[in-house]
Amino acid sequence: MKIEIETTTGRHEAEAIETDTPGLVITYEPRGRDALSYTVTHQGSGQSIVSVSTERKARRIAAILDGLTDWTQSAAELQAEKGLNRRVVDALRR
Repeated sequence: MKIEIETTTGRHEAEAIETDTPGLVITYEPRGRDALSYTVTHQGSGQSIVSVSTERKARRIAAILDGLTDWTQSAAELQAEKGLNRRVVDALRR
């Protein structure tokens, strides 16, 4: 599937892989010679949560983030959720 993502150079379309966590997908893009960057991405807004070097790592992170919140909410609703950023950071440090 393709979704629109937010990057430092603006919004553009990227390939995305569904995950078992509703509202989170994995986007991937070329990163240098023969390498890809895999990013756990909020599907509704196209905003990046974290980038890693392999799809396997991205899937593991999406699974870790499952249950922290309802990722199908809009970006505005997620931003208004108190303590979400801290919970995400704490979950990724484990």
